[in-house]
Formats: sequence, structure tokens, C-alpha cells
Amino acid sequence: MQEQIWILLEQTLTGNDDTEKELAIDLAKAAYKYTQFRVLWNFYSIEEKAEQDKYRTSAHNAYMDCLRIFLRYEQRLGKSVPNITESDRKTLGDIGNYLTYKLAVRQR
Repeated sequence: MQEQIWILLEQTLTGNDDTEKELAIDLAKAAYKYTQFRVLWNFYSIEEKAEQDKYRTSAHNAYMDCLRIFLRYEQRLGKSVPNITESDRKTLGDIGNYLTYKLAVRQR
């Protein structure tokens, strides 16, 4: 599923549909912001985690909204998109981390 979403995202970033590209960029930025929280979580103290938790949750929710909007738009364009309705929050978060990883490696 994550690879299928990555392929859609990558194709969109090099496509000609401005709306599609804007949604892809929004998704990529939201995934990155959420991934920052996931990485930094490893280094936070218990107090810092309590302090940052609402921001992490907010970033996760924003990312998931962007993901759903992007996939809905792709589906409207007639593209095959994975069904994420049965996926839990952790799985969806992992997809965001994967997209961030792939974008980082793509820039080499």
C-alpha cells in the first residue's frame, strides 16, 4: 500500500495538473512535519513528550487529512488508489514516514 501511494505521489510531482501537484505537495509537507515528531520523539524526556503530544497528534491528523484528500482526488482522476479505510493510525503514520524517506532519497 505504501509503495502504491508513493508511486502516485511521485508521478503527481512530475505531472501537469496544478491542483493534483498542490495536493501532492501538501501531503508531502504534512508527512514530513509528522515524521519530524516521530523522529524527535526518540530524544524527548517524559516531560517533553507530555508537552509535545498534542502537537504531534495535530500533525498526525493534518497529515491523514492530506492523505485522504490526495487519494480522493487521484480516484476522481480515474487512478487506482489503495483502500485505507481499514488502516489504523499507526499504519497510516508509517506511510507518512515512508513517503518522507522516499522523498529524501529521491533528492540525491
